[in-house]
Amino acid sequence: RWAAGTPTYSRTVLATRAANPLALAVAPDGGAYYIERTGEVRLWRPETGRVLDAAMLDVDTRFENGLLGIALDPAFATTRHVYLY
Repeated sequence: RWAAGTPTYSRTVLATRAANPLALAVAPDGGAYYIERTGEVRLWRPETGRVLDAAMLDVDTRFENGLLGIALDPAFATTRHVYLY
């Protein structure tokens, strides 16, 4: 029994060839930004189901370093700021 009703889940495959994905941030419009440790920032568009390369950063991947985190600005809908670690 669930107090909030029976849970329902769905799954959407964003990409089948992600080499080293680490983090994901979902925008208010449903777009999903995700990063790969090797420096790629990618954007999945819900209206097309396609993945676009948003940015490629030169990162140091020695000692398990690299692009490790992503967050969208709380006011992302107006600022369009993406924070990367």
